[in-house]
Amino acid sequence: MKVSFKQKIMLAILNRHVLVLFNVILCAIIVSIVIEFITLVMTPENDIKEMVEMCNGIAIILYGYGVALESRKPLMRYLKLYPDLLPRSRPGSTNCAINTAFFILLLALAQEVLVHLVTIPDRVLNTAGRNLIFFICITMLVFVFSFSYV
Repeated sequence: MKVSFKQKIMLAILNRHVLVLFNVILCAIIVSIVIEFITLVMTPENDIKEMVEMCNGIAIILYGYGVALESRKPLMRYLKLYPDLLPRSRPGSTNCAINTAFFILLLALAQEVLVHLVTIPDRVLNTAGRNLIFFICITMLVFVFSFSYV
């Protein structure tokens, strides 16, 4: 089967090595945010607004990346790259991407729920220990992200 130039470019973009690069970049971003969270939680100032914005920002990034990973297989089918041009030696890379996307989406959803538990008034949850909930958010971020690659 003759591969067009456009298909070669799309195969290069959707390659598993590019996915690994995006995972490393995303991991570096999350590590930097976790370090920033730890410094904000340890300070006596009331940095709740900044922590909420950071949590919402990383959740949006995780939602986008998770949806993009889940859309890899349908996109490859639409571009007529799958299954004909997918190398036979890597049949599991698409399934791995879908599983990872599922965990990333769950992480983003759990993080959003925890952030909104902090921002909801005291009627639902006593938010006097706001730092505790942010600590739980940080722990979940590290836990789910690290176990999504196991």
